[in-house]
Amino acid sequence: MTKPQFGAFAPDVLCTCALACVGATVFFATAATAQSAENFTLSSARLSPEVRIETLPLPAPAALEARRIAPFLVRPKVMDSHALNAAARIVSAPDQRTLLSRGDRVHAISGADTRLALGPEPAQRFDIFRQPTPLKDPISGAVLGLEAQYLGSASLVRGEGDKAAAATLEILSAQEEIRVGDLVIAATALPQIEFIPRAFASQTPAHVVSVYASAVAHAAQNQVVVINRGSADGVEAGHVMAIQKRPQTAALSPERNGLALVLLPFTKVSYALVVQIEDSVRVGDVLTAP
Repeated sequence: MTKPQFGAFAPDVLCTCALACVGATVFFATAATAQSAENFTLSSARLSPEVRIETLPLPAPAALEARRIAPFLVRPKVMDSHALNAAARIVSAPDQRTLLSRGDRVHAISGADTRLALGPEPAQRFDIFRQPTPLKDPISGAVLGLEAQYLGSASLVRGEGDKAAAATLEILSAQEEIRVGDLVIAATALPQIEFIPRAFASQTPAHVVSVYASAVAHAAQNQVVVINRGSADGVEAGHVMAIQKRPQTAALSPERNGLALVLLPFTKVSYALVVQIEDSVRVGDVLTAP
């Protein structure tokens, strides 16, 4: 029987060629696999169990949300004797009342070299402050400034006359009761401050001068204290300080008591919020870098 022909080659020749191709493919594939396995083995052999540290970029510090810090913001005014003499004062109230609030109209007389006069602005705003008290350094006893507590705001209704007639103001807001004798000072725009918490790096310690808007010498958590370091000492809003409890005797070292966040720095003093505490903060306690 004659075998069928496929073109110019017999079936046996085609089978032989096919087997040769398959063998070559298997040979080269095996060689490539062996080479890959060798490379993988060599690469894996370089690794060993150990702690590996990779430096990552630090995220930008986030500012505190305004709604979270707003309830604790204070608006005191630290002034000198010249500014105190120039400030206007409330001299009378309707119906001879001693305590005043929103909607009341009061009469005020300006201080030295100043006049409460109506200007082109439709509504001239003024801030009302309590009579200031001196802030004394608990270490040196020096007066660091005169602190006036913010009470509210008012608008000027009628200016002072030529015959030294008192000006008339209407109280727009009142955080506390306003009294005769309180100061009236032209309103200033609040500074737009971003509170970015960061460590206070200075080696010069600060001391608690007083507790803001309080007659007591002890402060609790979420209260504002005055410290004897200000912008002249490098203190900025957002600085975080460690509160050190003042030792009872000189033989003992200060004991860490909590943390404080600077809210409002002035030249010689700053106002800081007690954000974390273990025991009450007292006048004279030390604040250092955390």
